[in-house]
Amino acid sequence: MPEIKWQIDVGHIITIVALIIAGAVAWGAMSTKLDQYSGTLVEVKTELGAMRGQLDAVRTEQIKTSTELRVRQEEDDRLREKRDK
Repeated sequence: MPEIKWQIDVGHIITIVALIIAGAVAWGAMSTKLDQYSGTLVEVKTELGAMRGQLDAVRTEQIKTSTELRVRQEEDDRLREKRDK
C-alpha cells in the first residue's frame, strides 16, 4: 500500500487562499445584487402605492359620475311622465 505524506506545501496554501478569495468575491457580488434588488423593490412598491391611489381616485370619480347620470336620467324620466300626462 502506498504511503501518504500528510504535509502542507505551497500548492495547498495557494489553493486554500484562492478558494477563500473566490468565495469572498462571490459573496460580495451576491450581496450587491441583493441590495440592488431591494432598492428596486422599494421603488416598485412606492410606484404601486401611487397607482393604487390613482385607481381609487378614478373609482371614486366613476361612482360620482354614474350616480349623477342615474339622478339625471330619473329626473328626465319624471319630466317625460309629467309631459305625457
